[in-house]
Amino acid sequence: MRPRDQSVDHFRSKIFDKTIVIRDMAQQDVETIVRYWHDGDPTFLNSLGLDASKLVSRATTRERLLASVQGSLRSNRSYFVVADGTELLAYTNLNFRSESEACAHFHVLRRTARVKATMFVLFPEVITMFFNRFPLERIEMQTLPENSNIGRLLRRFGLSPRRTFLDNPDGLGRPGELNIWELKRNALPF
Repeated sequence: MRPRDQSVDHFRSKIFDKTIVIRDMAQQDVETIVRYWHDGDPTFLNSLGLDASKLVSRATTRERLLASVQGSLRSNRSYFVVADGTELLAYTNLNFRSESEACAHFHVLRRTARVKATMFVLFPEVITMFFNRFPLERIEMQTLPENSNIGRLLRRFGLSPRRTFLDNPDGLGRPGELNIWELKRNALPF
């Protein structure tokens, strides 16, 4: 088992003259993600589809993230961060439904044009990393139809959603009409 304060790099490359790394989330990353959810602009978080009733407390969010960092057997999640040096740009996580199926989430922590462009470049790398690292056959993403940024990104990779009403969306999502995007190991668009 790896030490709690170290993470594994899964991808490293120069993008827009910056060295960008995709790595396991480490203990020192947790507070940044806690602040994203608990100190973030409520209007922005609402635009992502947040069900505020699922965001119980800072302590609960911190405990869930730390359980993942520490490799807890109770954790059915895996978290990764995108970093430029010590600055976190984004994070992504998989919520496992089974050994072969998971729901993916992507969150840009620094919402600048350059970081968004970097996420576009990295999207195929992240999905490929998920399939290489885990025995997944299917990854699903659930997004609000109004969230045009993620919709535009996924359509640029040739994906098409199906729309459905979900009473209990994955993660922190609220009930409602959602776009369901599906990525299959044997049919990746990149």
